[in-house]
Amino acid sequence: MADEKDLKDALSGEKDLASFDLSGADLSGHDFAGCNFDNCNLRNANLSDANLEACDLRSATIHGVNFSKSNLTSAKFMWAISGVIFSHSNLSNAMLNTCTFIGCNFNEAILDNADFSESVFQEGNTFVDAKVNSNTKFNHVQMHRSLSKDSVFSEYEYSRGHLHARKTDSGSVNGAALSSTAVNAEEINQETISTPITEKKTQKEAVDFKVGQRLAAKPVAYSAQLNELAEWMSEQVAWWESKKPNQDDAEWTKHYEFLKSATSTLSELSETVASLSGQTTSTEIEQAGNSAIVVQSNFEKWLDDFSGFVSSTGKSVGMLSVITGATYAVSAITGVDTNMTFGVVTAAIGGRDLAENIGKAIGKS
Repeated sequence: MADEKDLKDALSGEKDLASFDLSGADLSGHDFAGCNFDNCNLRNANLSDANLEACDLRSATIHGVNFSKSNLTSAKFMWAISGVIFSHSNLSNAMLNTCTFIGCNFNEAILDNADFSESVFQEGNTFVDAKVNSNTKFNHVQMHRSLSKDSVFSEYEYSRGHLHARKTDSGSVNGAALSSTAVNAEEINQETISTPITEKKTQKEAVDFKVGQRLAAKPVAYSAQLNELAEWMSEQVAWWESKKPNQDDAEWTKHYEFLKSATSTLSELSETVASLSGQTTSTEIEQAGNSAIVVQSNFEKWLDDFSGFVSSTGKSVGMLSVITGATYAVSAITGVDTNMTFGVVTAAIGGRDLAENIGKAIGKS
């Protein structure tokens, strides 16, 4: 639920809502035009009848938000958008390109001049009686079990995996421009899919795809960063090996094996990211995102475990700093905040400095 102070400030007219927790809040009818929503948590919030004109919601969490009858003219959206209600809202001139829509309701929404280019429509989206014009863009979109037969796409038919206008000489349906629109022929279904997606599955897929899109946006840069990190980790393998105790040591062996494994998985992830291109499918993007998140999760678990080893033995504080830096560097690449629970403050600070150097080429640490 929403933070009480954040909610009070938001309802009192505060314009800077960056990093506010407004999840589940009733914000209906309020004027938020000009507000800063950077990293704001709006999950399951009620923003019906609200004024969000020209608001930038690209980094906000909007899963399950009710935007019905709201003013979203010229608003900006990005990444995965699931379970959102846009019915009867005004999305004129809105930027909705490169998004992934899952189970969203656009019924009777005004979509004049809205840009959906290069977006992916997964299951359960509806556009019943939505209003479009000649400048509404659906260029290069992908459709997967999205469409209802009485949607704005009803004038189109499916053939050989593509969407084609049935009766038009200008490439438009109800005036809306659809060019080079790719459709998965094996999955397409003109009827709205009634089988619900569990929230857990939707959330996981949404996060995977979001991270994958981030990697696909700059595959050369991110691949190079991952490869650099893998090479750096390889040096740590050699250093740790030089510290091998004379007798068998289960703890030393465990962390040595992880160092080798981490080096290998970073190299593999670098190759995966390097293979991403403009022809990459949404499934491949999602898989790449999932691989990156798994690598980050493994680093976090290892770091938590290693911090316990340091706390109990007083040894290898320097290595803890190294692992911290690596974890922050992977987080910088995925864009997903790291979840570290250890308490060695000096090591964490050292790790942040290290990550700053490793991640500087991608502008985030």
